Amino acid sequence: MAPPLLTAALKFGRRFGLTLKFWLALTASVVVACALALTAAVGHLLSWPFALSLLLIAATSARLKFRSWPGIHSPPTPFDRPAAEAPPGSVRVVCVSDTHGKIERERVPDGDVLIHAGDFTQLGSRAEVAAFNEWLGSLPHKHKVVVPGNHDLICDGQTCEANVRRLRAQQTFHGMAVEEFYGAEAGAGGAAERLSEGAMRALLGNARVLVGEACEVEVDVDAHGGATRRRISIFGFPYTDPIPTSAMAAFARDDDERRRLLRQFDRRVDILVTHGPPHGVLDRIFNGMRVGCKVLTQRLVELAREDKSPTFHVFGHIHEGRGVKYGAVLHSRAEDGTHAKVASKTTYVNASSVNLKYDLRPGLSKAMVFDIPR
Repeated sequence: MAPPLLTAALKFGRRFGLTLKFWLALTASVVVACALALTAAVGHLLSWPFALSLLLIAATSARLKFRSWPGIHSPPTPFDRPAAEAPPGSVRVVCVSDTHGKIERERVPDGDVLIHAGDFTQLGSRAEVAAFNEWLGSLPHKHKVVVPGNHDLICDGQTCEANVRRLRAQQTFHGMAVEEFYGAEAGAGGAAERLSEGAMRALLGNARVLVGEACEVEVDVDAHGGATRRRISIFGFPYTDPIPTSAMAAFARDDDERRRLLRQFDRRVDILVTHGPPHGVLDRIFNGMRVGCKVLTQRLVELAREDKSPTFHVFGHIHEGRGVKYGAVLHSRAEDGTHAKVASKTTYVNASSVNLKYDLRPGLSKAMVFDIPR
């Protein structure tokens, strides 16, 4: 029988999807800490250089590890280096996510459809949304589709006031003074001006905004036999799991509410756009935990069983999860406790543009590009 501490650790690991790599790193850290403590306790003169050496080695290793984390540097994917032109008859899709107001016009390749999977602002203010809309208007893409994210506070009328109150209470966020963004537009109660859904869509007038709904765009493409028109179907879903104590909680809904809202996603589409990833796909954070949405995965499993899986699934939210995955085995647990597993042929794209430090990723294209074949 396993000791209680080991049993608790295994249970914790299964709950949060912690990997063997995480446990090995934790064990190594504990060993180094114990060695330092023991060396300090002995107190011999010659032991202090040894202790300092261990400390320097640990600090250097930690720094190198941090700099190599996917949250800071990500290896390039085929979608970062697309062909110069789309194949004949194909529709070129350019996708970004989590730009947080830091992406420039010249960093976005041309294409037929531009998709932004949310977090286009840092603090979610009206001024940031207006600036983002102006940026969208400067881009040449014929169709622009936007799904808001949890940072885009003013876009969610249901939670905006409470979120901004929490944000104002902490005064700064990643070095940005909250009052500079909300001082003028906040009332005496410290709440930002709420936007109705219509006003939000008007403020983002240079794009089609999808909030739990689908749309179709028509694209004229050149095929071998001449010009032809293609229809591309897109479903957008901004809702994510609540983040405890965080003010950045636009479109955060509990499991039951997200499950209800996902019922609107009931047919096969060319592109599914969600702000957050499904659980188990490009959703690992820096410590190895998987934090994707289990309710979303459950819905994708249901649709896969009905042969309604999307061809592409674009998302962001988890900055360190940036990458591409061709197909995945999805696991979900139904409300009655039964386990389900299905192989999905969807191509998954985590298009996060910034890293954990909210900096644009060095050495990579800031947009990901794929072609939908005819």
